[in-house]
Amino acid sequence: MPRSSKSLPLAFREYIVLFFGASTLAFTAWALAGYKEWCLHTLVVGSMCAFIFSMIPMSRQSNGLDCLHANDLNYKRFFKNPGIWFSLFFLLYLCLQGLNPAAEIYYKADGTRWMRELSPRLGFDWPTSVDSFYKYINSWRVTLIYLSGFALFWGFWIGLQRRKSVLVALWVFVISGSSMGLVALLMDFTDTKLLLWTFPSNNPSFWGSFAYRNHGAAYLNLSLIAIGFLFFYYLKKARSRGHSGGPHLLLFCMFTLVLASVIMALSRGGIIFGSIIGAVFFILCLTQAVGNFFKQAGKGLPILCFALLSSAAYVAYMQIDPATVVQRFGDVDATIKNADRDARMLSSCATWDMAQDRLIFGWGAGAFRYHFPKYQQHYPSIMYSRYHKKKGWIGRKTYHYAHNDILQFLAEYGLVGCSFLIALLSTLFWILVRSIERFTSGVLILLLGLFVMLSHAFIDFTLSSPAYLVASIGFYALAAKLLILERRHAAVVSAK
Repeated sequence: MPRSSKSLPLAFREYIVLFFGASTLAFTAWALAGYKEWCLHTLVVGSMCAFIFSMIPMSRQSNGLDCLHANDLNYKRFFKNPGIWFSLFFLLYLCLQGLNPAAEIYYKADGTRWMRELSPRLGFDWPTSVDSFYKYINSWRVTLIYLSGFALFWGFWIGLQRRKSVLVALWVFVISGSSMGLVALLMDFTDTKLLLWTFPSNNPSFWGSFAYRNHGAAYLNLSLIAIGFLFFYYLKKARSRGHSGGPHLLLFCMFTLVLASVIMALSRGGIIFGSIIGAVFFILCLTQAVGNFFKQAGKGLPILCFALLSSAAYVAYMQIDPATVVQRFGDVDATIKNADRDARMLSSCATWDMAQDRLIFGWGAGAFRYHFPKYQQHYPSIMYSRYHKKKGWIGRKTYHYAHNDILQFLAEYGLVGCSFLIALLSTLFWILVRSIERFTSGVLILLLGLFVMLSHAFIDFTLSSPAYLVASIGFYALAAKLLILERRHAAVVSAK
């Protein structure tokens, strides 16, 4: 029978899975959004190492004295988890799309491209894709992105069986995300034109290591969710033990720092959703009677927290140009009033048109940018650059993403592919709901994070960032694992 004594050391298997998994998760904050090939391949290698070392046969000594690991036991964990099966089916579905191309992309010397239709090997009644170059985007590159995220999920789920190892991985993630938020602020203060003061960027509106500030703000919002979850986790632990201090005080400071970085990123969606996260976090703090708890710890703690919030607000006020903020959010007001003519709304309509023509199986992973022009042409304002009084519509606009990941996923993966992702999210939702009674505030923060992630993806292409996607999968795998281990621990304690 497995022993849960805290005095027993971690198994060697768990150490090595923790090293590769936590390092990969931390790297997502610095991976330049995962768009560069070497960054993506680093994520894939790290995730695969975590998964392989969670499954590879090892000696009894390497499996540890706590009896939580065994070669056959880890195999059973893999095959018994429905979430793993849903993710595996989705990867196999993407591979089937890649093996059945229905079109081929050719590039001319001047960089322009044209598409030639093919006769699919399996026919049009099966999932299809577009055969294109890997360095741009194709079904195999998308498959590799998801493999990186899912392998990290598998490695964490199978290879981490102790609460302290899961907590270490979560701490590595929040420290890395908070550091990226701090670095983004420093980059803004120094007015650098290079990502991380080193890498050139085609987009001047970058934030931190992300070339698009919307992606950077979305990643920092995920970090806010992770910090908030750990805050309430440690707060509950401290209160149950009658302690006054604890790591949650440090996490409060980190939350304030990251929230300030989100605001200064000047991403409209990032600020809106970051503000929602911040408001819910502070409301939950009040409902948890954190103020009374701080009084037990000393009079200096409320003063410290007030000083942190005031300092963050002052720095943001001094650094941000009010006219810029007004302009950014004035655009939101204009977008709402002219929704029927807004470019993102029209691109979403065109994407929906595209999805309906192949609703069951989709056009193939990574195929959006190649098939979208056929539907884009029905909306002149997003097809052409401008309207000339004499010449009419002139110039061409290129859309690599729909700026609506939810509809783009439907267009690329179809109902069949999206059903696997919905089933995977449903298993996560079930785990969270089962734990809501024991960790109410922490689980509410996690549920809020899912809402924010999907809502932001509905108005932008945040989930198209490989680093953000991998980080989201890895973090929620760790959070769900911690909740399950806590429930098992509570059952053991109550049995005694």
